[in-house]
Amino acid sequence: MGDRCENNETICLQFEDVVFRNKYVRSYINDATAEFFKNHLNHQDPLALCSLIHILHQVNRGEGSVSVGNYLNLVNDCEDALQQYNHEVYTPLSVSTISRFIQKKDFDLIHTLINIKRTYGFKFILCSDAPLAYCVAVFKAMHVSLFDLFDFRHMYTSDLVRCLKSNIRFFEYIEEELHNSIRPLQFIGDDFSGLSTNHHLDENHWNVSSLTSPEEIYAYLLDKGTKGIR
Repeated sequence: MGDRCENNETICLQFEDVVFRNKYVRSYINDATAEFFKNHLNHQDPLALCSLIHILHQVNRGEGSVSVGNYLNLVNDCEDALQQYNHEVYTPLSVSTISRFIQKKDFDLIHTLINIKRTYGFKFILCSDAPLAYCVAVFKAMHVSLFDLFDFRHMYTSDLVRCLKSNIRFFEYIEEELHNSIRPLQFIGDDFSGLSTNHHLDENHWNVSSLTSPEEIYAYLLDKGTKGIR
């Protein structure tokens, strides 16, 4: 694909389920998340204990990425708990560590998204429950700059927004910076993003696409890019 840059549409991409889908790294994050709650939740609190049992059940069943937003909200100081969670879970995922788990399909997915961006002029926006340093490390592990894919002026990660996507504040933060009256914000992510079911947000401000495979994501973007070229 060559550079054309004729569309210039803004699309938010959920990092965990659109950009980087490595099952080995995801398994590590699931295990580290379970360990975090084992170590830090107050086991004397019945609500916290029920949440811990639920999250361990998810991990043991291998149900993919575990959303921790609802569980972190049980901690008294959510922002401090989130900062501690990010540190304990993601700091061990250095560039060299991630490099050991990278597969060809990870390279192919990211390079295809970069080529689609360059061909159709999309402005891709980073949205992630992970901290920014982890997202940067993933790209460095593949010898690619994060900014080859994402707009460096708008980055929405848990450490910058100081909450996770299960919290309405995450999307309100994005709206405040990006929304305009001409067209709704485009968001590509999974069904667990919290956005598609959050009735407190103005549905006219968002267009959510829950896509489950790279092939669906490519087809969606190619269709949108082709229609956007005038």
